Amino acid sequence: MALTINGIPFDGDPQTDWLDPTFISTNSVATAKRRNFYIWNCRTQKGTSRLRLDQDGKLTVPNLVEFHVDTFGAFGTPDPTATLLMKAKVLKALKFRGVNDLITVSHRAFGKHKIKVDASGFDWLKPIASYRLWLQINFHFFKFTNAKQRMHFFIGLPHSADLAVEIIEFCQPDQLESSLENGKSVEPIDLGVFENGKPGSKELRRRYLREKIRQLNAALLTEMLHQELLRRERDRYQRELEALE
Repeated sequence: MALTINGIPFDGDPQTDWLDPTFISTNSVATAKRRNFYIWNCRTQKGTSRLRLDQDGKLTVPNLVEFHVDTFGAFGTPDPTATLLMKAKVLKALKFRGVNDLITVSHRAFGKHKIKVDASGFDWLKPIASYRLWLQINFHFFKFTNAKQRMHFFIGLPHSADLAVEIIEFCQPDQLESSLENGKSVEPIDLGVFENGKPGSKELRRRYLREKIRQLNAALLTEMLHQELLRRERDRYQRELEALE
């Protein structure tokens, strides 16, 4: 993969999932990845959507441009001075006023992305609890490098999203317990069930992994641009599932 901007060539190298947003300071990657999507109040029985979806229930998500140096300090975080210098060098060489211009160019090269968002799986909570839904956007990061001029930057292409629930208050906690015992469920990763090692956590994690693998297999049938990246992510989930079987 290659990208030429203003006559300057960059070689592209796909990087998946290793760019930890907690290590980034120059762009708010964590904010871009995690968004406040919906709030429900069980006392008023009213909900408020924080993001606008189209008529097909899809959210348009822009690409993400990030600058990040490869040299790490003593505590595992990048040198902010070196990162800022890299950012200035790239923008100056490409004759851009800022990161938004570079994002616009990436949209021309890769197109804008729409992600399907379906929150109906949480409707059963409405009589029981007030809650907030967070939209976790998953990006595939591509590193673009011009070795001759020692410049590089990352473009994150959104490819999927997960919903996480945050319980604000319980209106009817007894009904919540009854619903859970009768088979209702939320994503185990949202409630930290498997992370805390509670009883039954492996089975919940296996159920979650099987569903993610099913979704990725379905995406592989229709998605032509990111076939290899989707396969890698599916295989990663598959390996974890096999380890839990």
